Amino acid sequence: MSGRRAESLSVFLLLLLTYAGFFQAATWGSASRFDLARALAEQGTVRIDDYHANTGDKANLDGHYYSDKAPLPSFLAAPGVALGHAIRGVTGQPKTTTVWLAMTGGLAALFASGLVTAVGGVVTLRILGDRGYDLPTAWLATVLLFLGTILFPYATLLQGHAPTAGWLVLFFWAAYPAATDLREGRSGWLRSLGAGAAASAAIATEYPSAPAVLTLAVGSLLRDRQGAMRRALGMLAGAAPGLLLLGTYHQVAFGSPFATGYRFETIPLFRENVETYGFTAPDPAAALRLLFGPRRGLFFMCPILLMAFYGLGRTFREPARRVESVAAAIVFLYYLGLSAAHHPWHGGWSIGPRHLVPAIPLLGLGLAAALARWPRITCAIGALSVLFMLAGTSVQPEAPETIGNPLFEHWLPHFVRGELSVAEQGFAELRPGRIDASVTDRWDAFLIGEAIRLPGPLALLPLAAVWALLFPRGRGAAPGRPRRD
Repeated sequence: MSGRRAESLSVFLLLLLTYAGFFQAATWGSASRFDLARALAEQGTVRIDDYHANTGDKANLDGHYYSDKAPLPSFLAAPGVALGHAIRGVTGQPKTTTVWLAMTGGLAALFASGLVTAVGGVVTLRILGDRGYDLPTAWLATVLLFLGTILFPYATLLQGHAPTAGWLVLFFWAAYPAATDLREGRSGWLRSLGAGAAASAAIATEYPSAPAVLTLAVGSLLRDRQGAMRRALGMLAGAAPGLLLLGTYHQVAFGSPFATGYRFETIPLFRENVETYGFTAPDPAAALRLLFGPRRGLFFMCPILLMAFYGLGRTFREPARRVESVAAAIVFLYYLGLSAAHHPWHGGWSIGPRHLVPAIPLLGLGLAAALARWPRITCAIGALSVLFMLAGTSVQPEAPETIGNPLFEHWLPHFVRGELSVAEQGFAELRPGRIDASVTDRWDAFLIGEAIRLPGPLALLPLAAVWALLFPRGRGAAPGRPRRD
């Protein structure tokens, strides 16, 4: 196996096995997607009538209930639900419905979110390699990006944020071939079709990703105007099947290809915001809090991303990469504005600014340049970021919105004491419930290590084994500077 393929496989396995080790509790968003996945796998319908009591994120039309979310994560999660049924059917375990729901919810999240995000990591490694970075630098930058930012916890949740990031970075790779590929003609029709398919998948995962897709598409066509029309047609052709399937789902569920579940929200406050999907004009003060504040600050929780700005500025100075760096910056600013316009700005139960997650891989492409320029300090900051994200993912990713500083008031204190998986809301509940310590067969969230009865911090041993096995593959040489295209 070539070095490039071996490193790609190691990144994929490292990320996927890491994400697979966490089975998270429910919140309304994840429960809504899980309900649709169950309806598809168990009944072959898009109606969630038999499951909807666990969420307020739902639509009602003609007496029937539907998920109000974009449907692709639920469709991808359906095999995870089927696998949960198969495990119980063969082994008889878990015996209790509560634990079975937690297990099956985790499997659904792995299929819908973890798998797509891990693929996004492989694509990121490929992008950095195409830009001239050596394999150790590209490998380490990718791992720090996907384990040292809020991509990590969201990849373990049945939400749309992390898989949208995966689809967008796949679209970026297909639509922005390296300069050498452009010169040698390796940016043809199939690549354009792939870009379009990834674009439609991003939109079917999170509707607000459409402006980001459009921004990246326009930048791609401006970057290489030769054959731009042919590539634009290729993107449209690639996106057509996915958009057709999305419209078909809307038609079946809501009576029109252009109608989404938000039009039929069951909660009046949500229904009032249907035209804006709950977003208003961006608040500059909220934007600053989303970047630097202790409650949701992206750079407060993921300081490694501060290093990415060096790389973004460096690529801007290179003519061959100027358009892609500008497009990446615009996408980041779009999602920042979207987050600052959200009501409420802190995004409810969340780890960091969740609406910014899809932009993180594009911003994080600058990490490789920072590693090449300042390897020691970048690695040190990256290790701190990974620790923060490991603590949040292990304790409770979607922290209650009443906590003003989740990192230092909630995640790190619990993590240091070895108190993991503290969430108390199952996939059958509308609200968090206090777990009775005398009930030993109720798990709303758990780690793989806890499932095999490893107590306290020892529950992290399976994850440590995965990291010990796969991390050395990325340390074949010191990070180095990229070669010129």
